[in-house]
Amino acid sequence: MNAPEAAVVESLFERWAATPAHLVVADPARAGLGRSAVEVLSATGAARVVLVSCDPVSLARDTMLLAEHGYRHDGSTVLDLFPHTPHVEVVTVFDR
Repeated sequence: MNAPEAAVVESLFERWAATPAHLVVADPARAGLGRSAVEVLSATGAARVVLVSCDPVSLARDTMLLAEHGYRHDGSTVLDLFPHTPHVEVVTVFDR
């Protein structure tokens, strides 16, 4: 990746202060982002959010929450990283 200005922030959303960003990549636990994390994420002003989700139910909820903050679904890719199990990872892009 050629992004010398990129910063990696690894922390719990509960402790994360909104820092201005162009892009946010989030890979939350199975419970998903939830309302408070989406509010912090939105406050960054990021034009693009990439959400990695391992639970279709939390992905659906987080998609609705992101839409409430002006993000629109721009595409998803389903990855079968655990063959012969019901588990999948979904990488979804949201733009605003």
